[in-house]
Amino acid sequence: LLAVCVQPFALEALGFTTIARPISGLAPGGSSRTSSRWRRRPELLATKQEVLTAWTFVPPDREKALDLRLEPRLDSQRTGEKLKAGSVFQVSSELVGEDGTLFLELDDGRGWAFDRVPGVGTLCTRHETTRNYASHVAVLAPGSDFDAVAATGDHQLTAWTFVPPDSNKPLDLRREPRLDSERSGERLKAGSIFHVSSEVAGDDGTLFLELDDGRGWAFDRASFLAYRRHETTRNSAAHVAVPAPGSDFDAVSAAGEHQLTAWTFVPPDSNKPLDLRREPRLDSERSGERLKAGTIFHVSSEVVGDDGTLFLELDDGRGWAFDRVPGVGTLCTRHETTRNSAAHVAAPAPGSDFDAVAAVGEHQLTAWTFVPPDSNKPLDLRREPRLDSERSGERLKAGSIFHVSSEVATC
Repeated sequence: LLAVCVQPFALEALGFTTIARPISGLAPGGSSRTSSRWRRRPELLATKQEVLTAWTFVPPDREKALDLRLEPRLDSQRTGEKLKAGSVFQVSSELVGEDGTLFLELDDGRGWAFDRVPGVGTLCTRHETTRNYASHVAVLAPGSDFDAVAATGDHQLTAWTFVPPDSNKPLDLRREPRLDSERSGERLKAGSIFHVSSEVAGDDGTLFLELDDGRGWAFDRASFLAYRRHETTRNSAAHVAVPAPGSDFDAVSAAGEHQLTAWTFVPPDSNKPLDLRREPRLDSERSGERLKAGTIFHVSSEVVGDDGTLFLELDDGRGWAFDRVPGVGTLCTRHETTRNSAAHVAAPAPGSDFDAVAAVGEHQLTAWTFVPPDSNKPLDLRREPRLDSERSGERLKAGSIFHVSSEVATC
């Protein structure tokens, strides 16, 4: 990360007044450290940061892009650059306006974004994967509601993603942290990333999630796995959902023998859907259901064919998928964030290459996401584990999830 440092005397020459204040919860080990705050005009407070912060543009209307500004003002001239919904960007400077709007200077020089618009709502949120203080590094005028929260360090956010088994079904948010509560009238679409300001555990272990933008309460499970924390660190991929007691799944789940696995359909050609089969055979009749590229689905049974193809029975009964096609390549990968054995639960004929790996249990995968500072720049893959290695000719686009079979650390 680039360091962005500004000496106090340089700011004073520009009309700033230096004010020292402690920021709690930001230093390692929970200790406080002192940072500088500068007042440039009565309506603006500024903080120059020592490290870059990552933000995500999450507008209420995903079809509308954000026009970046030349200066940290809503009425400033546009730069001609735009952010698309879902863009992750790096910020080198933050300025708070009189109405509490936080202006964000993009580190790549494209212009200024802003975290909200009065009367519209939140547009940009800090892209954080762990529970971190959500207080701005620049505070509002003393006495404001936000300043009181920031000063005590009580306001914290966590990021979550809605990943239902059926990607076509949205989630109706609740007015209160109860499954039988009245609906708020707001919904989450599959894949939505949202920020949570409060988490409440119900009597049955369901975790209710209060959206920070006030739209209502979500929940982490029902009769299906609804969410996972939106994290880029390694976390348990174990499912937390259990259906109503007495169901077939509940019986085997209680015995600890039957667990769903999550998979992602990642075809070589993202425009081609996968036709599900009625039986675990490539030449089986189609079920009439399809998977789109990027779909995350849950599997209740896995069967390995004679050629090593792994057939995957979707838990919702739509049919069978398969992890590869001979001569085409991999189509589906396990959707996991922890290092787990990738050995199949059913082994192919003894003596095959795959069987040798599965038998010794040495083949492990980890899941990674490519999140570059500039979401418009792809990553050129290398032929060898060196930055100066020849390019392979393949690229990763921003946001790509990929699976890794080997990790090599350089000195």
